[in-house]
Amino acid sequence: MVEEEIDSPGFLQQIITDASLSDEVVYRLTKLWWERINEIMVIAPTFQRSNVKLAMEGATIPFHPGALRYYKEIGVAR
Repeated sequence: MVEEEIDSPGFLQQIITDASLSDEVVYRLTKLWWERINEIMVIAPTFQRSNVKLAMEGATIPFHPGALRYYKEIGVAR
């Protein structure tokens, strides 16, 4: 049992979808996800560190245009 904090590798949370999914569907999914993140955290505590302001940080794959639309709309798109 570990009784003290230690540095460990981790990964950013991503939702990966098929590029052919409509922009509108992905936009609405992304928006709903972030609007309901507090409810999601209740059932999945691992998301407690989720922060929309950091959603695009460290990403190494392209964002779907629908998700990018949402992130631009709220001012976090790079």
